[in-house]
Amino acid sequence: MKKLLVLGATLALVVFLAAGLSATERKGMFGADLGGVLTMPMGDFGDAFKMGWRAGANVGYFVTDQIQVGATGAYSQNKIDDTTGVGDAKFNILQFGAFGKYHFKMQNPTIAPYVRAGLGFYNGKTSVSGGSSASSTDLGINGGLGVAFAVSPTASVFVEGAYHNIFSDPSSLNYLAANAGLSLMFGKPTSSRTTPR
Repeated sequence: MKKLLVLGATLALVVFLAAGLSATERKGMFGADLGGVLTMPMGDFGDAFKMGWRAGANVGYFVTDQIQVGATGAYSQNKIDDTTGVGDAKFNILQFGAFGKYHFKMQNPTIAPYVRAGLGFYNGKTSVSGGSSASSTDLGINGGLGVAFAVSPTASVFVEGAYHNIFSDPSSLNYLAANAGLSLMFGKPTSSRTTPR
């Protein structure tokens, strides 16, 4: 509960500090995100493993002021549920692939809600303490919603939730990822560049 209150207060402060700043001109710029918080296993995955932690990064290019495409990578770890009787085991996921984001236009230019979708490969590895390990790499998809709050014309903080589905054998592996972090933009927007005569 304390962590949620701290997060809420931080976001409120960010919104206050962001007043008057604009980050709507993005076409032609590069963006980099760094963040992560936790993963929440679902289905059979959730029956065997507990909530875990996650860290990731994105690098992308704004093809328009609203649309960004790029590459993504993330690493997460979930420990096995103590009630399974397996012992000390953990499941690591290394994700790498491509993503697309669409930022919605708002009357307040400091707030940018967005939707995102991704496709890539997920390398899952199960490790048992003092025992064997097994891994496999499978195709997966993901999609989610988020909102970015500008703290300067080239920097913002974001919160995001995404659903991941890995097409593993014999059944799909699903989890929710909750992310928060910092986004930075580099370069100059296309609209601000002068055309040489």
